[in-house]
Amino acid sequence: MHFLKQKVKTTKISYPNSAISIIQEPPLPNYVMNVSLLSTLNAPLLGYILKAFAERGIPIHSILLDEKDVSPKDAQIHDERTQGKLPPISLFDFHNLDIPYYFIRNHGSEVAAEFIRSHHVDILVNAGTPRILKSHLLQAPSVGVINCHPGLLPRYRGCTCVEWAIYNDEQVGNTAHFMSEGIDEGPIIMQEGLSFTKQDRYSDIRIAVYAHACTMLAEATKKVMQEHLHPATLPAQAEGSYWNVIPQDKMQVVIEKLNRQEYAYQQ
Repeated sequence: MHFLKQKVKTTKISYPNSAISIIQEPPLPNYVMNVSLLSTLNAPLLGYILKAFAERGIPIHSILLDEKDVSPKDAQIHDERTQGKLPPISLFDFHNLDIPYYFIRNHGSEVAAEFIRSHHVDILVNAGTPRILKSHLLQAPSVGVINCHPGLLPRYRGCTCVEWAIYNDEQVGNTAHFMSEGIDEGPIIMQEGLSFTKQDRYSDIRIAVYAHACTMLAEATKKVMQEHLHPATLPAQAEGSYWNVIPQDKMQVVIEKLNRQEYAYQQ
């Protein structure tokens, strides 16, 4: 399979400090859309996403919390990737935003879809749903569901795309897109490639990708609101490739390449 070389914006990464105060900007002018987040109480990045939305003045209509928590295995993967250097931000830090929280047993249920329709939600944001979302839920908001995928689509769909990109000596990046039933196949809203320093190691790169994804979710939501974007108004993705979880032997190659400062995007 052949792929065209993508032209994507490249961003130099600065690393987050979860201890800094939350600065809320005034709401966006001409705000007319209801934005809701899908997450769980223990989603590790929910606080960072809320912070990014608050800093950009994007009002949040509600947060829908699924009863299924992040599994111990997934929590361990997050901690191992970040070496504990990206701790959760407490939801109590956002008490001044007065965001309603709703507890829904299953984000993929008809109950959830009916809640979204009856509350006139325009944009859903995947802020850590534990569910695979089907068409009835994806079509419930008037605009769509926004996701941020840690890979440059359509080249990198699927699993451990950060690791595969480094292994292939290609650029790591994030892509914000509208979700569809096909995995990582929905219309692209925006994407950015990332570059790193010679001193960055695996955990540094993973932290940077996570942090950048949180801000990109907010930026993509702002872009959809301001430019009145809709899945139907954006082009379909080109042909791409799906990647399975990287094997352990190739993962070791990734770590050693970064330690030797031989990754092409360590500059």
